[in-house]
Amino acid sequence: MKRFLVKSSGVVHSLVRYLRLKMISNKYILRKKVLEFGGVVLVYVTSSGILKVTPMEAFEFYIWVFEKNRTQPNWSDFKITSKVGNKIWFSAMYSLFGKKFSLEGVGVLSPERFIEFRIEKIGWNILKANPAIVRYALQENRGTTLVTKTWHFMFEAKLKRAYEWAVAFQIKRHLRSSFRADQLNLRAWLAKNVSEETKGYVINR
Repeated sequence: MKRFLVKSSGVVHSLVRYLRLKMISNKYILRKKVLEFGGVVLVYVTSSGILKVTPMEAFEFYIWVFEKNRTQPNWSDFKITSKVGNKIWFSAMYSLFGKKFSLEGVGVLSPERFIEFRIEKIGWNILKANPAIVRYALQENRGTTLVTKTWHFMFEAKLKRAYEWAVAFQIKRHLRSSFRADQLNLRAWLAKNVSEETKGYVINR
């Protein structure tokens, strides 16, 4: 029985160049409106999928993914440097267009609600951390969990719009690809739990 089902839903939003999402005949129509906002460009990118587990199980699954540094598109070397209560301090590497750069920040863990990584330092000067945020929102959905992954980040306003959007849409692709990685990781996580519950007996699937 498959425990994972992806519902593709991805869209890039910007407070400077605002995108409104409308569905017509199952096709996404993006409408753009220009707004002025200070000296930086604030952007968020989001994508959603469904895990066929409870929100609490989904929470435990994602903590396992990051603690064990499991495969995630363009993430590598994720390390938890310290943990106090529901907060973790972490470092990681991220890759865009073949360029690797470092991320450092604080993770806030809220069981059955969300996992949020507040990135306070980015090792690439065209992206600003004030902080940048990667958020996994977990919402109960008829016995399953609707997972919405969102990146909030800022650009230097002097960048060309084409480059800004290229980065934003690349991150969107990474988010959508991450659900395919979740599918493989969830199988491993479920197999691990089954193995532990059966006191070491391996169940072949």
